[in-house]
Amino acid sequence: MRPVIVFILVSLVFMSALSAQNKRVPVSHKDSVKKYLPYLTQPRRIEYPYSSEHFNTVIPIGKEGLLLVRQTDEKKNREFVWKVHQLDSSLSEVWVKDFLVSVSEDLIGYDYANGTFLLLVKNVNKRKSLGAYFIGKSDGSVVRRDIMLPIPIELTHLQVMKGGVVLAGTSADRPVVVFYDLYTERPLVLSGIYNEDSQVLGIETSEKYGVFSVLLNEVTKTKDYSISIKVYNLKGEEFYSSTLYTEPEKSLIDASTTNFRGGIQFISGTYSNRMKESSLGFYVAKVVKGNQQFIKYYPYSDLQNFYTYMQERQLKRMEQKVEKKRIKGKDIKLSYNLLIHEIIKRQNEFLLIGEAYYPRYSSPIDNTFMSRDPFGATQMTTPTVFPQDRRVFLGYEFTHALIAGFDEKGELTWDYSFGIQDILKPHLEPNIDVVVKPNYINMMYVNEHQVYSKVLNKSDSITPQLIIDVELSNLGDQLIDKQSDIEGVVRWFGSNHLVYGVQKIKGQDNNNREVYFINQLSF
Repeated sequence: MRPVIVFILVSLVFMSALSAQNKRVPVSHKDSVKKYLPYLTQPRRIEYPYSSEHFNTVIPIGKEGLLLVRQTDEKKNREFVWKVHQLDSSLSEVWVKDFLVSVSEDLIGYDYANGTFLLLVKNVNKRKSLGAYFIGKSDGSVVRRDIMLPIPIELTHLQVMKGGVVLAGTSADRPVVVFYDLYTERPLVLSGIYNEDSQVLGIETSEKYGVFSVLLNEVTKTKDYSISIKVYNLKGEEFYSSTLYTEPEKSLIDASTTNFRGGIQFISGTYSNRMKESSLGFYVAKVVKGNQQFIKYYPYSDLQNFYTYMQERQLKRMEQKVEKKRIKGKDIKLSYNLLIHEIIKRQNEFLLIGEAYYPRYSSPIDNTFMSRDPFGATQMTTPTVFPQDRRVFLGYEFTHALIAGFDEKGELTWDYSFGIQDILKPHLEPNIDVVVKPNYINMMYVNEHQVYSKVLNKSDSITPQLIIDVELSNLGDQLIDKQSDIEGVVRWFGSNHLVYGVQKIKGQDNNNREVYFINQLSF
């Protein structure tokens, strides 16, 4: 189960090297880049001094630019000086503002809506209050409000709407959603959610209709997991609710939903047998004003291009395993962990994107680590066995991403997989970002200061997978260390993305610098 929101593989077989079709294109060879992908450029970059003791957060706001929030080393009494930089679409600074935040407060969430940024902070010593900083985009004005909560909340989701703020999380191990009215400055705990057998999966806002949807994972009477969707207006009143009806012994693990769109919502996620956390495939459902129209299931073993990312040797090994099961008359059930993205609508189809992963463990004595193959068997790199409580959790290893298209009847129209190169994360969070255009789709991610990109025309690959270096500021700059715990790529506007992270660089003058950088990536 998970917080927020992606799809990933469980097999040691699947964690090997990148596809043989990958082509590495040095960033210094502009002609090479144009030869393979003529529309990929990095026209702009900006750097700021970096300190590992403090954070940097990028908040993209489309064509209007972005907001960069930075905690500095400067202190005034018991408060840190935070800086907010508003940059335009050319990465030029429009304004920079300072404001003070208590040393006991940490940034726990942010959002942007209607010309205002919201930064939410929590004091480690105060369980029932949050600090909300409202920052005007036009002039950088900063206003703080203290939000007093009726109950303490461990926040997992945050959405800002025109009339209020939706806060979701847990309290006493139970889910809770609070709507904070910006006009009356009063919090309201939403009804129908505080249940010990459920979990908040996501919040979807629909400004046009003045409603927001809450997605919940709940335990049914038959002891399976299912998905509930509850829709509320801006007064916190329940508009309607619906629980998806499933087939016997099918558990719905997670979910993502489309926008409200006049009461029509498509919901998609992954499912398993009974209450197992490893999924067997994904489902697609349609709900119209609380009434379920259909739900359809697609096992991973039925997908046409699920293994297209694999090398030939890996693919043959997997085909042999599948064939052995067929000969023995056994059901082919491939088991994966999936991290599901938000559903993307493109013309008359919907796109489901997920990343495959497995939890990776090691022994404190040797370097053995454990995983599971897609058929459910435990694997080790050595025959060493150690007690369960002596394992050390290393993080989540991502192996590949899946993209699937389906029509408004819930019919699967195409699918494709895209390899992910050796990404190990301490938390479950998305790595892949996607550019969706009428005639192509570009899937990309960043790892060790390189951009990995694959362009698709539905189920056909237009280009081999490309690896492009993240450009540095000056021709004579050299990257000192490619390892980085802080890097990523986020959608910006049009065909533009923002690549960000921390780099240690040796300059032309032989002086070293550590910076937080933002590069514009354009297609």
